[in-house]
Amino acid sequence: MTMELSDLSRLRRCFAKCFLLRFVLDAVSGKDLHGDAMKITYLKPVLAAALCSAALSAAALFVSGCVSTPAGGTTFGLPSKGTSTARYPRTVEQVVTATRIVLSRNGKVSVDNVIDNSYKAKINERDVWVKITKVDDKITQLVIMVRGNLTGDIDLAHDLDKQIALQLVNP
Repeated sequence: MTMELSDLSRLRRCFAKCFLLRFVLDAVSGKDLHGDAMKITYLKPVLAAALCSAALSAAALFVSGCVSTPAGGTTFGLPSKGTSTARYPRTVEQVVTATRIVLSRNGKVSVDNVIDNSYKAKINERDVWVKITKVDDKITQLVIMVRGNLTGDIDLAHDLDKQIALQLVNP
C-alpha cells in the first residue's frame, strides 16, 4: 500500500501538534512543512534518529522481560527489589507449617509443592513465591518473593517474613 503525497499532507495537517510525528512524516515524504523538497543531508539524521529510538525501545522491552522466581521459574516484569531472605534456627517442618498458616491467612495458596517446599500464593492481587531450604541440621532458609503487575513489592515480602517469624515463636 502506497500513500499519495496528498494523503501525507492531510495526515501532517491532522497531527500538526505532534512534533515528532511531523518530523517522521516529513522524512517519509521528502518535503518540509512548507512543501519544499528537503535536502538529503537533512533526511539522514532524521531517519537515523528514528531508527535509533526504535532500536532502543525494542532493546528495552527485551532486556526487562523476565524475572526468576525462588521456585525456579520465570515471570514477566521489571527487575526490582521484591525478595526477602531469612534464616531461622528451626527445622524445615516447623518453617513449612508456619508458612502455610501465614499464606492461607493472608490470601489464597495456589501451589503447595511438598517435594521441594515451594509455594505460590495470591495476596492483595500480588503473586507471592516462597521457597524453604535446609541450610544445615539446625538452620532453615526462607526466600519470599512478591511481584505486583510489573515490579516487586518489598514491603509485603518483609511483612510476610515477620508474620512467619511470629508464627514460629507463637505456634
